[in-house]
Formats: sequence, structure tokens, C-alpha cells
Amino acid sequence: GGTVTCDASTQDQDASFDNVQCTENECTLPDLDAVNLVLSSSCSTPLTTTTNRECATECASQYYSTSASSTGSVLCASDAQDGATASLVSTPNCAEISCVPFSLPTGT
Repeated sequence: GGTVTCDASTQDQDASFDNVQCTENECTLPDLDAVNLVLSSSCSTPLTTTTNRECATECASQYYSTSASSTGSVLCASDAQDGATASLVSTPNCAEISCVPFSLPTGT
């Protein structure tokens, strides 16, 4: 960061900006494990308020989507405070994959 200074003796004059550097606010990810989701492999983190706002999600391994869409997304609001939690958007319902047990007859 830099500094913005105003000289008290120069009322109504422009402030002096010295080495001001602005950085985007970053969002933290919501608890994806709680809803059996993972980030898509093409995602990059951290999510930010301007240049990297959204990321695709999909069901974690061992889970499948019971929704019409198998993907969703997580979104960092453009007006989010630094450290705010990103929102889950259009998330699929992910159910655990299970197999029906079967047994073989004796001697097979």
C-alpha cells in the first residue's frame, strides 16, 4: 500500500498520492465438503472481486449428481469485503455412489 496525504495548510488543493497500489479483495471458499463438491480442475484460486470471480464446481469423487446439471459454481461478489465467503450458485445435488450387494451361490 501507499499513502495519501493532505497538507493542512493547503485547503482545497489536491491530495498527494505516493506509491499507491490497489489490490482486489479476495473471497474464501465455502465448505464444499459439506455439500460433497469439489472445484473443477480448471479453477484457479483465490477468487477475487474483479479478475477471478467465479469457479466451476462438480460432485466429489464417490458422488454423482442427481440434478439436471452435474456442475455448479462458486462466486465472489464484486462488492465483497476482503475475506468474505464466496457464494455457491446453481449447485448440483450430489449423492453417494452405492452398489447393490449380491452373493454368489456356494461352490461358484
